[in-house]
Amino acid sequence: MDLFVMNYDINLNNVFNDDQIKWLQRDSSCKTVHKWSEETIKKALRLKVSCSNSGYQELMKQNIPLPSTRTLRRRLETIKFEPGICDDIFEALKEKVEQFEDDRQRDCMLALDEMSIMSGNQVDLSTNSRFGDTTIPNTFGNLHASFL
Repeated sequence: MDLFVMNYDINLNNVFNDDQIKWLQRDSSCKTVHKWSEETIKKALRLKVSCSNSGYQELMKQNIPLPSTRTLRRRLETIKFEPGICDDIFEALKEKVEQFEDDRQRDCMLALDEMSIMSGNQVDLSTNSRFGDTTIPNTFGNLHASFL
């Protein structure tokens, strides 16, 4: 019997993180977790990207201990979208592409939408930073309209 319990614990730990196991061990009337671990959030985001929103919802209906889609959205809102390369997004894309079985699925396209350029400064509330001044060396303030 002890070997069974030990194998059970090992198998449970191979599939679930500690916070997910605690969720499973809770009273069935209270299935909330105060805070999901970073590891569980990342696992859940990978699952959601892999199997779409409807697939993720189906996993949750089957009582798989996963954060809600609202929790995942809140976590995605914390990704810093600053000028430059966003490593968090590339990491998520890398994990998605690793699941592709056919090389043709790895083809991709970068699409840029139109934009307007207006003088002035803005504040990015997610990063609490100000932007709008030029970043061209040896210039200060706004770029003259003749350069646009």
